[in-house]
Amino acid sequence: MNKFFKELKRRNVIRETIAYIIVAWVVLQAGSILFPIFDAADWILKTLTIVLIAGIPVVMIFSWLYELSDGRIRRTSSKDDGVSEKSDRRLNMLIVVGGIIAISLFFVVGSKVKNLDAPNEYSIAILPFKDLSPDKDKGQLIDGIRENIWDRLQKIEGMDPRSNRSSEAATLEEYILSDVSSKLKVKYLLEGSVQTTENQSILSVQLWNDQDELVWEEDYNNSFDDYFLIQKLVSRDVVDAMNFKIGPKTNKILEASETDNLDAYLLVLKADRLILNHQALDAIPLLEEALDLDPDYANAYGAMAYAYATFSWHYSENPEKFIRLTNENAKKAFELDPNNSKANMALYVIHDVLFDKPEKAFEYLNKALEMNPNDPLLQLETGAAYYFRENADLNKSLFHFKRAYELEPLEWINGREVIETYKIMGRFEEAEAMLNEIKPLVDDDYYELKLAEFQAFRERDWSPVINLYKERTIKDSLNPRRYRQLAFTIDWYWDDNAEMLKNARTAFEIDSSHRFLRHYTSALLENHKYQEVEEIMNTTFFNNCPEKLKIDIKHDYFWATDRHGDLKNLIDSTFLSEDPRNYIWYKAKTGLIDSPDSIEDYIYYQFSVFDRAKLFALIGNRDSLYYYLHHPLMEAWLVVNSNPTMDPYRDEPEYKAFQEKYFLKSTPLPD
Repeated sequence: MNKFFKELKRRNVIRETIAYIIVAWVVLQAGSILFPIFDAADWILKTLTIVLIAGIPVVMIFSWLYELSDGRIRRTSSKDDGVSEKSDRRLNMLIVVGGIIAISLFFVVGSKVKNLDAPNEYSIAILPFKDLSPDKDKGQLIDGIRENIWDRLQKIEGMDPRSNRSSEAATLEEYILSDVSSKLKVKYLLEGSVQTTENQSILSVQLWNDQDELVWEEDYNNSFDDYFLIQKLVSRDVVDAMNFKIGPKTNKILEASETDNLDAYLLVLKADRLILNHQALDAIPLLEEALDLDPDYANAYGAMAYAYATFSWHYSENPEKFIRLTNENAKKAFELDPNNSKANMALYVIHDVLFDKPEKAFEYLNKALEMNPNDPLLQLETGAAYYFRENADLNKSLFHFKRAYELEPLEWINGREVIETYKIMGRFEEAEAMLNEIKPLVDDDYYELKLAEFQAFRERDWSPVINLYKERTIKDSLNPRRYRQLAFTIDWYWDDNAEMLKNARTAFEIDSSHRFLRHYTSALLENHKYQEVEEIMNTTFFNNCPEKLKIDIKHDYFWATDRHGDLKNLIDSTFLSEDPRNYIWYKAKTGLIDSPDSIEDYIYYQFSVFDRAKLFALIGNRDSLYYYLHHPLMEAWLVVNSNPTMDPYRDEPEYKAFQEKYFLKSTPLPD
């Protein structure tokens, strides 16, 4: 044994193995630092670890058989002449230098691991201010101060403020400050209250750290006499108390003034909330009133532009008019404030959604994000923009969705987007970890469904999801929604029209109101039971249904039975004409669009990969159809498998490859 160890030493097996282990350790430590920066999947570091460990015996065997001498690899001599002195020195140097680097990285990574869950040094949540005035009539004024403080802080690069919505959600019930800090993952909490006497109003503000220690407090007397000065003073004092370095750029943000008209400011604040709640039409009169009070209010013009842009996309039957109004108001906003964030967002919406000019749209979006780096809605919008573009950048999308979640951790939609992006990237462990993190924010149905989906992807079989819906129908057998959900799911994944109809019929038998009628008639049409649909359409019950529902069912019926003339007349004479997609489907179905070249003018942002696959299926262009069926985002649109437009392609090898990729089925109709 002694002789063997002497031979190991002579051949430098021990030292070369030590050198390899040190280098491997350095590589792993560097990877643990760098991989998260590039949002690399967890399996990459795990795989690298396994490979490097497997390399240890390989290095030992190699160093026994070979040596590096004078820059060349040669077999180790069996004579007792050892390796060259020069190689010895190089190996010693490698061990010493590698050891120093390894020790340094150990302390760097160790400190990072130690503080992994620690909040950002400049993270803060602004809790709802309390109105302690006798008449409780100062709520809107103190909300305006709180909103303004957040708006200033979220514009400062390096600050990490939580959204006011999350702060409100965390304090709905009685709370302990340290619990709120932990829930929102912040180092600081700002509290405030207002008291009034006959002669003055006093705004009291306190800054606490995550250890329940008072960091700073201040009382501002006569706080509503100069409302906008108070906003500036409180914001600056808070930033100072957090020991944040105030440079020229930060100083400009802290000194900026939107308007000097209090009524106009409060109107815009109210309008912003309406737009956020998808009530753009209701916001426009408030913004017009604000501009009457202050014709030079850039943010009011910006909000008006954004309201018109949102309205033109979602609701308007005359988008050209609202696009013009969007541009006019954005232009006025830019004249007063060249960097107005809301105007940039408005132009992003119309260029991306309505003009289909993604590169130009991204210029506006990035400009808005540059001015408001800590706005969770902007981060969410940016994540969606990268997600839904044709050449989706899922890494960038994930980065912005995660940032939106960090800024607004109690808004479950942000967590949902992170989960869905992880899922499409195949990173199921991380998706499940995020699901467990947002579990308190979601209902049991959503949580159980996601777990079943993750299981389905691991097992490459949709049975866990379908079985979950079957269990729900058994437990809640008189709930028609359960049968409708089961019908949808079986149709999507297994294209089982007969089973879908059985469950859709049960749902309609339990609740024979108009709420379950369209899904029932759709199931009948997919099973070619056209006469049953005709009979329903000739009933008094059908005639008494809401007009929109009747038009939708007629559209489905005319489409399924190839009554092209009736279909065109229905589109022309009803609300269906407001959506250009209905004309595109009609033209594709009737042969008026018959090539990829003629279809380019019709593809808009709101055409998902599902819409595009359906469109190319209708015109018979297989190359484009299969391009979209294999697009990464199609994983979010597996409903395409149940669409009748796919029927002519189901026996083709390329379509079967798509089904195999996502473990989908096609179930023939029974004879």
